[in-house]
Amino acid sequence: MLDELIVCIEGWVEGRQYQSVLYEEKNDISPSQRKALKKQLSILRDHLYRIKEDVEIEKTKQSAINDIWSRVSAFRENIMELEAKHMKKYGQLSQETQEYMNDLSRKLLLELDRILEIIKE
Repeated sequence: MLDELIVCIEGWVEGRQYQSVLYEEKNDISPSQRKALKKQLSILRDHLYRIKEDVEIEKTKQSAINDIWSRVSAFRENIMELEAKHMKKYGQLSQETQEYMNDLSRKLLLELDRILEIIKE
């Protein structure tokens, strides 16, 4: 898990800045912070190399297919929470809003299911 964190931080240090419809990363790491982070990540990675050799740990490989499957399958529950029957706990919804939320939930679940179908092939 530490190695995964290193990879994630390295992405930001190298300038990664994802942008999507409702999600955006602001890569506000300064040049001096980049330099310091690179050095610190190198030190951490050296520790991991020593641990790997001392304890004879094997490298694991993360399958993109398995990761996508796990994330999409788990996220489906979040989408189900958009159904009107679940949203009522936040307050009363108009009939129009209930229909909208149910339709939205159904559509998003169908699209997520299509992702699962694609990776099954």
